Amino acid sequence: MDVQDIALLRVVNLTSSMEQKRVIVTDVYRPKDFQITDCNESFFIDKDHVVHYYRSRFDGTPRDANKLPSCVTLQSGKTTDTLYTNPFLITDCNEQFTGIVNITMFQMKPDHSKFVEFGCLQDYFTITDIATKKTIIVANDNHRDFHEEVKKIVNNSSFNYAARDLKIENLSCYASDNYIFLLHDGMTTWERDDYETILGREIRIYDWEGNFISSFFLKENISIFAYNDVTNKFYAIESKTDNILQYDISKYLKTKK
Repeated sequence: MDVQDIALLRVVNLTSSMEQKRVIVTDVYRPKDFQITDCNESFFIDKDHVVHYYRSRFDGTPRDANKLPSCVTLQSGKTTDTLYTNPFLITDCNEQFTGIVNITMFQMKPDHSKFVEFGCLQDYFTITDIATKKTIIVANDNHRDFHEEVKKIVNNSSFNYAARDLKIENLSCYASDNYIFLLHDGMTTWERDDYETILGREIRIYDWEGNFISSFFLKENISIFAYNDVTNKFYAIESKTDNILQYDISKYLKTKK
């Protein structure tokens, strides 16, 4: 959820609400119950444990003097730890461009034991264990020297023109109990014929130790997708038609006992 300027937060059990056809509120939080200021996503594990994700901000009002990018805060009672998990941080370019090249997205494992943060323009992701605060960095073998690439583009006189040379690597992510699914694109703006082609077709699958499992390609362009660990069914919404797609992806997975 995108959380900003909250006065009162009610936690709704969607499954129970749909079954009983009424809103089932399981918890109520007030500002005094947690530390929260303009974050992008919050995961309320229980009354005493909250995880907040803050996306990159380089808008002239940084959180600290270094204008650092995304971070995750782990709140346990009155103790808060801040984790910076971007291993390929770029800061030596103008604020407008820095905010773009460092953009990441975030997904929590369903059991709240780990989270994954992945780069959109940089082809990597990190897996962090909440209990140990240890982070695994996973970069693809063809992970390019993105820093040098950015410096060449920054030196171009036309920012908007040059920015189109950047590839969008990862568009979206889904975290299941056993797997991490990345929706990969790998194209520049110049290579796209229209908006729809910005939506990816390649799904890359990893386990929660960062091991690559396999990948597969869809015939359709998608942006929203999910996976069921029990049935091995992969669901997605086709971007042009809004049709719901369903695939059995058992052959791409190493089933865990």
